[in-house]
Amino acid sequence: DITSALRALNNAMNRAKTSIETYAPLGEAIQWSKKMATDYPQNDVEALSEYETTLSIIETDYLNGEYPHSKISSQITEVKTITNSYLMADAVANASELRPKDITHLIENPDFANNTLDGWTITTNESNYKGAVAHNCFEVWNHTFTLSQVLYGMPSGTYRLKAQAFYRNGTKDNSGSEDVNAMIYINSTTNTISSISRGANTSTSRGDWYEYATNKNVPNDMEAASAAFTVLKRYQPTNKINAVTATYDSEAISKLTIGLKKSIAVNDDWTIVKKFQLQYLGSPETTGINSIENAEEEDKEMFDLTGRRISNSTQRQ
Repeated sequence: DITSALRALNNAMNRAKTSIETYAPLGEAIQWSKKMATDYPQNDVEALSEYETTLSIIETDYLNGEYPHSKISSQITEVKTITNSYLMADAVANASELRPKDITHLIENPDFANNTLDGWTITTNESNYKGAVAHNCFEVWNHTFTLSQVLYGMPSGTYRLKAQAFYRNGTKDNSGSEDVNAMIYINSTTNTISSISRGANTSTSRGDWYEYATNKNVPNDMEAASAAFTVLKRYQPTNKINAVTATYDSEAISKLTIGLKKSIAVNDDWTIVKKFQLQYLGSPETTGINSIENAEEEDKEMFDLTGRRISNSTQRQ
């Protein structure tokens, strides 16, 4: 009857809508892949050919509706894998410890430029709390957390992740504390980020600042932290803090999980990050490094996120 026919038609339309919605992320991943390959072309002709051939197969099957819904997620991962594998071709060929290759473009939204968490996953000890993004920074206050992003298709070798970030161990009255519970990490390898006191400044900028000792001003809100990062150039990575280095010998490494995390609960503590940078230092054969390490050079050496050495002058409740 007409009622049954309308019901069948409605069900068919709902299935079609579901199919389109399920397939859409794969189409977006394919377009992202093409843009990345165009924006960051590699010199390796063989790598380009392999990438284009594999992507063409995936795109053809996508356009023909060949993938069951259960396979869409794995195909998106495959697109990310072949794309990053191609985009790493020049770095694999040329990078070394003395000549690291910047591969920050492989990180989605490394600097929170649009005040979003696009590309990042955040989990905390409270399911409905996801931190905050403002002033092109991301913060977590009074929670344990893991901020993560997975990079697929990564070759073996040495990676260095840097960040412009700091941690305050409690309320603003604890701003002088050097205790740091927040970590920067690559997979299971971790290192501490800067304490808020390490970036204390004699002067202030926009936002709310707190003078915890004479001429030692530190940020006390996100606006002030953003100013400390961008205007005053504080909390840059050094060889010992705000940076972590890890080496992987195995060809099966395949992916990196990067970000910040904190597992120790402290009342009113504060973690905030402005941006990340990722470098590739070559394979173990080119670096001469065969184990995970954190650099042990003089702590007073400081670098900005382009790798340029800068001086080390001497900051929410």
